[in-house]
Amino acid sequence: MASAPSSNQEIEAENSNQIRSSYLGAGQFLSPSIVETICTGQQPPELTSRKVLDIGIPDDWTGQAQLFQLA
Repeated sequence: MASAPSSNQEIEAENSNQIRSSYLGAGQFLSPSIVETICTGQQPPELTSRKVLDIGIPDDWTGQAQLFQLA
């Protein structure tokens, strides 16, 4: 019989789910060209998921390209 996860494990899992959800939600607002760049692994090394989550993403795609140095 498997033991129930400890409260620390539950908290870690919940935090991980929240981070994933936030990142996926942020990805919905990225321009298609940025999404393609990331999916093909051609993004600059400084463009990390943490940076995407921490920085306010501009609504306009040109502003996004400039912000993430992809213009």
